Amino acid sequence: MKMNNTAQPTRQRRRINGTDGPWDKFWIGFLVNFLLPFVVFAFTWEWMSGYDYDRIFHLMFEPVIKNYLILLMMPDLIVFFAGYKLDIFRFCGGAMLGFTPYMLLLIYLFCQ
Repeated sequence: MKMNNTAQPTRQRRRINGTDGPWDKFWIGFLVNFLLPFVVFAFTWEWMSGYDYDRIFHLMFEPVIKNYLILLMMPDLIVFFAGYKLDIFRFCGGAMLGFTPYMLLLIYLFCQ
């Protein structure tokens, strides 16, 4: 039986040739995951907490902020795993770097 050479390229061949698509850019993953918690925060802070934006720094070391920060990082994880399933690995690398400041802030708040 003769094999047809017109098959779709494999994941490894696409990655080597650099044809993973327009979303497979490191900086896009970084910006999406760095800015996504700000966007979620802007839309949900007053609705979730009942406080105005000027009370954020007064509540910084309260347990509600720690739990809220965990909630803000959930969309970042969803974006990362979606990129991983779509095999856009440079995007995932940028997404992890964009996720890192929030994780460090969370570790700092839990160590207080």
